[in-house]
Amino acid sequence: MRSETRGGDATVRIRTEVENHGKGVLGARVLSTILDPAGKVVGKAATLPEPIGESGEHIYEQQVAVKSPALWSLEQRNLYKLVTEIEVGGAIADRYETPFGIRTCAFDAEKGFFLNGQSVKFKGTCNHQDHAGVGAAVPDAVQYFRVRKLQEMGCNALRTSHNPPTPELLNAADELGMLVFDETRMMSSNPEGLNQFENLVRRDRNHPSVFMWSMGNEEGAAATDKGLLILTAMKAVSTKHDGSRLVSIAPLGGNNMGKFGFAACDVQGYNYADPAADAFHKLNPTVPVMGTEQVSAVATRGIYVMDPQHGFVGSYDPYTTTGRASCEGWWSFCNARPWLAGGFIWTGSTTAASRRHTAGPTSARSTALSIPAVFRRTVSSTSSRGGRENRCCICSRTGTGRGTRARRSPSGCTRTWKRWKLFLNGQSLGRKDMKKDSHLAWNVTYAPGTIEARGYKDGKQVMTAKRETAGPAARLVLTADRTEISADGEDVAMFAVEVQDSQGRVVPTADNQVSFRVYGEGRVIGVGNGDPTSQESDKGSSRKTFSGLCMAIVQSTKTAGTLRSRQARPDWRWPASQLCRTL
Repeated sequence: MRSETRGGDATVRIRTEVENHGKGVLGARVLSTILDPAGKVVGKAATLPEPIGESGEHIYEQQVAVKSPALWSLEQRNLYKLVTEIEVGGAIADRYETPFGIRTCAFDAEKGFFLNGQSVKFKGTCNHQDHAGVGAAVPDAVQYFRVRKLQEMGCNALRTSHNPPTPELLNAADELGMLVFDETRMMSSNPEGLNQFENLVRRDRNHPSVFMWSMGNEEGAAATDKGLLILTAMKAVSTKHDGSRLVSIAPLGGNNMGKFGFAACDVQGYNYADPAADAFHKLNPTVPVMGTEQVSAVATRGIYVMDPQHGFVGSYDPYTTTGRASCEGWWSFCNARPWLAGGFIWTGSTTAASRRHTAGPTSARSTALSIPAVFRRTVSSTSSRGGRENRCCICSRTGTGRGTRARRSPSGCTRTWKRWKLFLNGQSLGRKDMKKDSHLAWNVTYAPGTIEARGYKDGKQVMTAKRETAGPAARLVLTADRTEISADGEDVAMFAVEVQDSQGRVVPTADNQVSFRVYGEGRVIGVGNGDPTSQESDKGSSRKTFSGLCMAIVQSTKTAGTLRSRQARPDWRWPASQLCRTL
């Protein structure tokens, strides 16, 4: 199915493949009905009956005009529904519903990417498929959870690195408003490779969130003459079975942009090669360019020093893998170039085996959404630039028992220029001016108390953020991301645990062991804490907190009821948010 918009109206082109699994020749016709986001019928079409032989098939083509369609966008996720019915002998033999969206996607070599005619800069991340506690068998609710968390970071796009995504992830992207760079695993023109790519395109082509196909990742063969033949054959598959989206590939570096197999790409991608992208655009100003993999940011949530002994990497953004830009450095490069459509940071979520730490044991695990993906790293909070709101984040570790000096860096993620002042226990530590796409930092001698950042615009204070030194651990606070889940034996709720002091402040140095037990119709199916060096089982019933936080994933049974968790220690208080109903 494909939609085209002209003059405010849309034409929906429908292709229906019908197979005869009955006895003998049967005459079948296709009835197509389009429902708008409110469920109202806005278009119908019917074909003439066509005879289909036993075990045979027939392809039906239809067009339906939709007047003044409600467009799908990142902000307005308008989803239509196509209801397809197969009529044989006056009776409905089969029925299928296909959600879809109507929108336009276009690349401009000088101005970047446009969604429905509006400029959109990709603030994306690369994402692996698995999740702590559950592996690759990710419940549907976790897919929605992860997309929401990426959006909270300021992300508007994701790349499925490096394999076809589960359809449920695309459903979440459709419904929540996230653009998807849909990637196949195998760059090949042999029957298996083309079949895999065809299956990807046919399966995902009705998802409005999917804006482009990726034909592979860092394939050496792409930088050869043979690669041109391979990628041309793959592109033909996309054109045949979709035809509405462009294609690209994530190359190894950027020195071969536009050459060899990369010449088959509609949009030139590049990995970790900003200078090469700049040079390519100067020589090829009519070819669209986007970053397909950038930065390879590494950090450990809640850690603000380099700690090789424990395998921790400080969360301050300037540290990345050797020779690559920081998140802030790359975004400054990208945002200053209108022709660059944006890009995808490595990573938004990653496999336990994808290790990027340069310090510590080889078992260290790194991810931009710490494991599990509820707890954002500092680099994500402070470097997902260009969000919809101004914000201030003080990056510091102000708990007890961590020495006498600490570096604190208040970082303002903002689209406007502001002046900032830092205060320690009410005493000014000086003022600094925020530069565009940047951050501010002060080195401060540790003292217990309160550190506060104040933001000013036109001489007036417009923003403030505080961090206070936490006291000893006094209670656990358990918060569910949802208060109701389905009693289908599959749905899940994510329970985040905070170790707080008596004043309700998170204790950032806490590493208490937390045990989980579910009373009612549910079970714990996974735990995590974001510690890249933890050797605890993700399938256990307990987990240490890391920097004061941990999490459990609770799955329903098929019986409705109420889930309740009991505290492991009777002297620690639990709030009412521990409750979760199943319906």
